[in-house]
Amino acid sequence: MKIKSIVSQLGRDFTAIYECEHCGHEERASGYDDAHFHKNVIPAMPCDECGKMSLRPSCHHGPRCDGRGVNCGPLGAVVNEGD
Repeated sequence: MKIKSIVSQLGRDFTAIYECEHCGHEERASGYDDAHFHKNVIPAMPCDECGKMSLRPSCHHGPRCDGRGVNCGPLGAVVNEGD
């Protein structure tokens, strides 16, 4: 699963629409905005429709992020790509 959109957020707690990368199914669920949740919890969420999990870590920085925030900048801008 990956975050498609944030519906609401209060502090670090949020409600989001999650989308399955495999079948496109969407689910509304809560979440917590920290590195552990984005790197470990979201990718391990099985889709209610197809049962599959993500292939890579999820990150709010963008699709080219390595999941740790190391190779990405604001709004998904890749930094140090040549390294």
